[in-house]
Amino acid sequence: MATNTLKARLTLCTKTAEEWKSYEPIPLKGELCVESDTKKAKIGDGTHKFSELTYFNITPENLETAISEASHTHANKTILDAITAAFTTELKTKLDGIEAGAQKNVKPNWNASAGSAAEILNKPTALPANGGDADTVNGHTVEANVPADAKFTDTTYSAAGAALGLVKTGGDVTITNGVITVTDDSHNHTIANVDGLQSALDGKVPTSRTVNGHALTGNITLDADDVGAIAATLKGANNGVAELDSTGKVPSSQLPAFVDDVVEGYLSGGKFYKESSHTTAITGEAGKIYVDLTSLKTYRWSGTAFVVISETIALGETSSTAYRGDRGKTAYEHSQAAHAPSNAERNVIIQVKVNGEVVAADGSRAVDISMPTKVSELQNDSGFLTSGGTIENAESATQLATNRTFQISGGATAAAVNFNGTQNVNLQVTSLNAAKLAIGASDTLVLDGNF
Repeated sequence: MATNTLKARLTLCTKTAEEWKSYEPIPLKGELCVESDTKKAKIGDGTHKFSELTYFNITPENLETAISEASHTHANKTILDAITAAFTTELKTKLDGIEAGAQKNVKPNWNASAGSAAEILNKPTALPANGGDADTVNGHTVEANVPADAKFTDTTYSAAGAALGLVKTGGDVTITNGVITVTDDSHNHTIANVDGLQSALDGKVPTSRTVNGHALTGNITLDADDVGAIAATLKGANNGVAELDSTGKVPSSQLPAFVDDVVEGYLSGGKFYKESSHTTAITGEAGKIYVDLTSLKTYRWSGTAFVVISETIALGETSSTAYRGDRGKTAYEHSQAAHAPSNAERNVIIQVKVNGEVVAADGSRAVDISMPTKVSELQNDSGFLTSGGTIENAESATQLATNRTFQISGGATAAAVNFNGTQNVNLQVTSLNAAKLAIGASDTLVLDGNF
């Protein structure tokens, strides 16, 4: 069997999911049918409609949805995260330092003097006297390291009169935990007796001084009026001052109305659009001005429709605009002056020929060519009828004298159909011979699966 290789492109039967719902023809067995918008496909079985078949593929979107629906979260995740964060390395180290079998001693009632509430678990049954050594206290030998007249420092002592050489009379000195406290204030010192006091005082500002009228007798609080400043409460407030943003400009929220509320677009069908192709609609808002870039007219939003603010004349080259005056003046002046048409060409005749014979022009550059004006002036060399008789022609004929047939053979086959001229011929191709098909180098055979 002869083979012939053709360059071909195959297009599958493709429709949107919505179109497939109402599609009645039954796909052929093994025919691939694709939903163009969902990328899902079904294979025909020759029996059921598309809507009755099952999908044989899964799209990335279907897979992502399935994974998302299969995933789950723990309701107590926040609690688990908090426990994990609280169990720090320091706490773990502390717990690791507790020996196995250790017990926690808990005294249920610290005010109990007897009974189980006052017991401490695993306490020693006896303690050695003086820490186990009568001659030492905390490792120190009493006679060698502690003076014979040593006294504990948590005892308070008092001295009277001039016993310490610091006070006049009375028990004015106490010693608590090694700290000597003089409670008597009946003596005085001059500035010279205190080192550095005079220098410190010289560096102080007298209380008679003032700051913006406020005496230095305590903490001073200055307001905006004291320093000639603007109060912070006036920034961005009514009857106040405008603020500046990070770019050094006044924010749009503090500008007067309509300063920056101008929206440009394209008006079509009573709606404004961002693009001239009228794709993205602009929602109307009160307090804004809308400029139609086509007519240059201005509109406002009434709440239900865009209303032209004023029927101004806009420049342009459409039926609804005015034309530029300078161009109009130029066109008018041109129309008033003598001139050739815009498409005029210079006519220069070089020669005039009649049936190949040159005909000379006369002195006024005119060429006179005589032409027959009636049939009798023509030479009848073919035997045409000049009067009487009947002429049969295709226009007056109603059918062929002899029937003919039309058929197709070769690369395509169509059965013969009789033709006598009384009706049109419709040939039905019943088969194709692929071995005889030929496609040009720049052409492509497209097998269209849509039906």
